[in-house]
Amino acid sequence: MKGAVKTGLVLCAILTPGLATAAWDAVVDWAQRTELSTATSGVVESVPVRAGQRVEKGELLLQLKQRALRARVEQGKAALEHGRQLREEAGLELERAEELYARTLLADHDLDLAKIAYAEADASYQLSRARYQEALEALNNSELRAPFTAVVLARRVEPAQTVVTQLRVEPMVILAAADKRLARFRVSAEELADFPLDKTLTVELEGVRHEGRVTSINLEAVAENGSFEVEVLFDADSTTLPGSRAKVSLP
Repeated sequence: MKGAVKTGLVLCAILTPGLATAAWDAVVDWAQRTELSTATSGVVESVPVRAGQRVEKGELLLQLKQRALRARVEQGKAALEHGRQLREEAGLELERAEELYARTLLADHDLDLAKIAYAEADASYQLSRARYQEALEALNNSELRAPFTAVVLARRVEPAQTVVTQLRVEPMVILAAADKRLARFRVSAEELADFPLDKTLTVELEGVRHEGRVTSINLEAVAENGSFEVEVLFDADSTTLPGSRAKVSLP
């Protein structure tokens, strides 16, 4: 009788989710899937990447024509310098006016005029600086660079194509992490406590075991039976494609 009880306990431990011997069916998906668009409208100059290509962090993905944008930067730079000189001169005039006023050689009205002139010059300078910064930002936003080492999933624009981002932002280049994947699987409400964020899990894929960690828990039930989706991030190579079947287990 005692032997039968021990056997039953062993079988229960093997079949009960949440214990080290339990495993959950998972589906592999891209990690860090990112849709990129320029924040500046313009005409596409070049798209030096293709779908399926691996790109390194900082690598150029897309560039708009920049001639007009660079002209705006130079114009803004000149206006900024002119505004700086006017403000400097107005500041000197204000200092002279204050010195004369302190010696009772200048009327209140004249001092007020000097203060107003400086305030106007300073406001003009600040406006020129803001416009110069906007021109610089527009130039910087006229190209896309890879924010991390990635694989290009899609390119949605071609050279000579006009893009208008003010009306509706459309993805131009879609990326995903090159050397990482997600394993998505579902657990019951009772099992959810076994999968806190950042918990280390094991992902087995085609007989190879990978160490991963929980990066996301969908706390809204995704199925009628009240299950919850858990995402595990793990290292993988380029041969690991979305849709692959995997097993997730506690280490």
